[in-house]
Amino acid sequence: MPPKNRFTKQEIIDTAFELVRKQGMEALTARALAENLQASSKVIFGLFENMQDLKDEVLQAVKKYYATYIEKALKQEQPFKQVGIQYIVFASTEPQLFRLLFMTAQPEISQLENALPLLDEQYEAILQSIIQSYSVEREQAKRLYLHLWIYTHGIATLYANQMGTFRQEEIEQMLLEIFVSLLKNQEMMK
Repeated sequence: MPPKNRFTKQEIIDTAFELVRKQGMEALTARALAENLQASSKVIFGLFENMQDLKDEVLQAVKKYYATYIEKALKQEQPFKQVGIQYIVFASTEPQLFRLLFMTAQPEISQLENALPLLDEQYEAILQSIIQSYSVEREQAKRLYLHLWIYTHGIATLYANQMGTFRQEEIEQMLLEIFVSLLKNQEMMK
C-alpha cells in the first residue's frame, strides 16, 4: 500500500497558485513546486496525472480569483465603469495573473470581436449590466464593451508591465470620456 499523501490536492493547487502569482506560469515546474512544498515531486504526481493537469487546475483557480474582482464591480453603482476599473486594479495588483489570463497567446481566438466571451467568464453578466444601465440593444452593448475593453486593456497592460500609472481620478475620467464618445457614436449610427 503506497504511503498516504501528506498534502491534499487543494493544498498543492494553492501552493502552485502562489508560485504562479509571484513568478508566472512559466515558473510552475515540478521541481519548483516541490521546493515550495518542501517535499518530493512524487507528492504532486500522486495527485495529478501530469503537470499539465495541475496547470489546468491553477488556471481555473486564477480565473475564479479574477472573477471576484468583476463580481465586486458588478455590485457597485455604475457597474460597467467599475468593471474597467477593477480590470486595471487586477493588472496593477496581480501582474503575473493578469499576464496569464489576458496577455498569453489564445490560439482559439481568431477574431478579436470573439475574444471577450472566451477570455472572460463574466462576459454575459457584464453585457447585461451595459444593457440594463444604458438601455441599449445587445449588439450595441457588445460593441461598447469591445471598444472600451480594448482601451482599458491598454491601460491595464501598462500597469501589468510597470510602464507607468495614473491617479484613480485620471483613470475614471479617461474611461468616462471614451465611454461617452462611444455612446454618442452609437446614437449617431442608429
